[in-house]
Amino acid sequence: ATPWVTALREAQEEVGLGREQVYPLGELLPLVTRTEFEVHPCVARVPIGLQLRVDPAEFDSVFMLPLEIFADRAVFRLERMSDGTHTRMVPHYRVGADNIWGVTAAVLAQLANVAYDAGLDLQRNWTEKP
Repeated sequence: ATPWVTALREAQEEVGLGREQVYPLGELLPLVTRTEFEVHPCVARVPIGLQLRVDPAEFDSVFMLPLEIFADRAVFRLERMSDGTHTRMVPHYRVGADNIWGVTAAVLAQLANVAYDAGLDLQRNWTEKP
């Protein structure tokens, strides 16, 4: 399946987002996780005020933030993290009491860099194996 077919299927399963509610904008560069799983971020616009139906089996919590928050250097940081074998610099966003980190934060930083020319440095090439 293509990245868009996969993204639309996952969005339907996880938050009840129907494909008719999605206006595709483009794709970001694929990212590779520390477990060598390849992620193909797809960026789309959805209607303002859209009510999502969150699958509790998929999420601990869900919150919505304005996109420009992710271009703010005051909430972005890199933390040294170890998995017991390797130590890596991992991106984090601290927004209020919430911490968004890892590949999710890398996708958001990549989007902020494209949308706002934020200049956020991820300190590692997330498009290659770690």
